[in-house]
Amino acid sequence: MYNRCSFLAQKRKALLLHPIRRAIFKIICETPGSYFYDLTKEFGDNSENPSSPATVQWHLRKLMSAGLIDTVKHGGKRVYYPKGLRDKEVEKAYTILRNETAREIFIYIVNHENAYQKQIAAAIRDGVHHDTVRWHTQRLSEVDLIEERSEGRMVKYSIGELGKKLLTGSLNVLKENFIYHLTTVLKENCLYPQILEQTRDKLVVKISCPGQDDIEFTIKLEDWTMEEFEDYSEDNDEEDLDGDAGSK
Repeated sequence: MYNRCSFLAQKRKALLLHPIRRAIFKIICETPGSYFYDLTKEFGDNSENPSSPATVQWHLRKLMSAGLIDTVKHGGKRVYYPKGLRDKEVEKAYTILRNETAREIFIYIVNHENAYQKQIAAAIRDGVHHDTVRWHTQRLSEVDLIEERSEGRMVKYSIGELGKKLLTGSLNVLKENFIYHLTTVLKENCLYPQILEQTRDKLVVKISCPGQDDIEFTIKLEDWTMEEFEDYSEDNDEEDLDGDAGSK
């Protein structure tokens, strides 16, 4: 197989021969949904391969052009993940849930179907302003993690279809078409991938890079599940809900 490409051709084509690009790809595979800022911190002055943000961005573009990674914009910031791993809306959902307040709101709604905004605000982290709750519920609703239902001047929140899939674990499956896409792109770039381990939610791949050390990376979807759903106290459930009027 190595005879099919000269070393120079491999060096031109093989995306992961460059140590920084290889490191970026490994980070994104092992921590899907990585923010650009977090990636640049990995290559600071004290790192093994110090690089400027502009250099990191250039390598990200190369990986995107090759079809190995993709990106979505959330809250004015870009996050990166392996291309084809999930739909973009699902990636947005996981990105939203990385926010502590959004995650707490989602968990509360999971445990308290048809919750009102005031109930949510009073229950999480010693109370959060109603406007903050509304801001997060709008974003949770946009990706169908939760659903909003108006009742007069008030709004009730319940778990959405995507939220249900998250809870059942049906989003936590490595699809065969993703694995095929990943290995095909790597082969086309003379990287000779070898699958070392493959389960329902985990993939370990070894890549042989001519002239460089082999690398291994892991995609483990179970790391993204919300393993514990804390049942918040219901002490606030009987409170007067007049403050919810007009909230949406």
